[in-house]
Amino acid sequence: MAGEKGALLLTADKDFGELVFRQNLVPGEVLPLRLEGLSPGEKAEQVAWALRSHGEALLRAFSVLDPRRLRVRKLPG
Repeated sequence: MAGEKGALLLTADKDFGELVFRQNLVPGEVLPLRLEGLSPGEKAEQVAWALRSHGEALLRAFSVLDPRRLRVRKLPG
């Protein structure tokens, strides 16, 4: 649904890399969150920082956000 609407998909599901790269089932932007152990407020701050600071880079990309960094991998097409 996120791909159809052109929305960024935020997920804590670790299987999205498989769905995106091996099975080509998820079009669009995906941002898996690896923020275990943080409070909900800290998670919200991390996500807000990523969107505010790197929003354009997240377009047509599979990115991973953890407490130390944001990794961005552009999708083909």
